[in-house]
Amino acid sequence: RALDDLKKKLIHQWDFVTMQAEAQFRVLKDRKKTDKTIIDSQERAFWRVMRPSPDEASILEMDIRHDMYTYRPMKREEAVKRRLEYLQHTLTNRVRTKSSQTHQSLCAFCELFTDYDPFLGNCSPSNPWLTSDTDRWTLMQPLVDNPTQLRVRRWSFSCKELLSDPTGISEFMKFCKADFSTESLHFYLHVQEIRHCPLAQIKQKADAVYREHLAPNAPQEVNINNTIRTKIIKQLENPYREMFIEAEKHIVELMKKNSYPRFIQSEHYRNLLQNALNPLPKKPGIFHFVKDNYLRLSSSSSDEEYDSDDQVRNIDNILMNISANNIQNKAQPLIGTLVNTTALATAVVAMNSASMQSMDGDGKRISLQRQTIMK
Repeated sequence: RALDDLKKKLIHQWDFVTMQAEAQFRVLKDRKKTDKTIIDSQERAFWRVMRPSPDEASILEMDIRHDMYTYRPMKREEAVKRRLEYLQHTLTNRVRTKSSQTHQSLCAFCELFTDYDPFLGNCSPSNPWLTSDTDRWTLMQPLVDNPTQLRVRRWSFSCKELLSDPTGISEFMKFCKADFSTESLHFYLHVQEIRHCPLAQIKQKADAVYREHLAPNAPQEVNINNTIRTKIIKQLENPYREMFIEAEKHIVELMKKNSYPRFIQSEHYRNLLQNALNPLPKKPGIFHFVKDNYLRLSSSSSDEEYDSDDQVRNIDNILMNISANNIQNKAQPLIGTLVNTTALATAVVAMNSASMQSMDGDGKRISLQRQTIMK
């Protein structure tokens, strides 16, 4: 029956299929027995390698209906409304900026941060991996008493740069305390704590922020509109990390316009900039990976080589003296043997004492005074 169905589908080219099958059968029949064995082995090996894993279901046993996704058909009117809302949103929030202005702002940004890029300039403090200067590890910590001049100058670039530096936040807090305007900065820091705290503490911290900054007659009430306040009150039942995002943006904008410009123009910031450290960058040598100890040891080893050469010369002189004594003491062989033994022992003692070395307090290697006894 399957053959009849296939014949009906391929009736227009059934003669071609029959002729091609007969030709392939004729070719297989004319092949040798060894060729048939090789082809059969290759086919078995191919399907052994390409067979599906045991945990996979056979494609012949799977129901095709399980692979079909049934989506809820969207009505045409609803789809058109969503498309219109999307296009209106893109038109209202579209940023139209000329390419020339974009290029100018990019160049200005690169010029502003050139001194902070180690690939473009010599940053201070120097890189401790290329030089022996380790001041960078202490001066670039999150909280320091005396920041560097580049670090203090970076706070004047934008309010974002100031709030991203823990030392900058500490100095900004000192100024706000003197200016009696710490509520905005405290609110910003508390929101950052909620954003990074464990999930179990979010509700507790959110209630604390509301009581301290947003509730009526709060001790440190911040200036936000009623729309944002009402939205936050509704979200207090099920708080999450980003529930204060709109209030945070509003408070940051207020700080940019009010307290941040006053801080940059204040006497406190000028004193920080004047008393800031300015470490000079150190240029690494050509072979910066070679330390001073290595050079010192190499020089001392060369001195030892020269000392060993002198020891060899002294031993040669002693041996020449021994041979001369042998010639002079032919009549007294016992005395000559004693003289030779004493001279050779003296040479060995002199060589060993000259090779002994010690270390002084500064780490410099000092050779002991040679002890030579010539008899």
